[in-house]
Amino acid sequence: YIARVTLPMFFLMVAAVLLIYFVPQLVTWLPQQMAP
Repeated sequence: YIARVTLPMFFLMVAAVLLIYFVPQLVTWLPQQMAP
């Protein structure tokens, strides 16, 4: 039951990791916006 409930969240996590893996610039974009 728990595995079935957390499956969408798991896929979101995997998608986020893949996105960061293929587009590393996303990680550094936000800190640059915060910096003065």
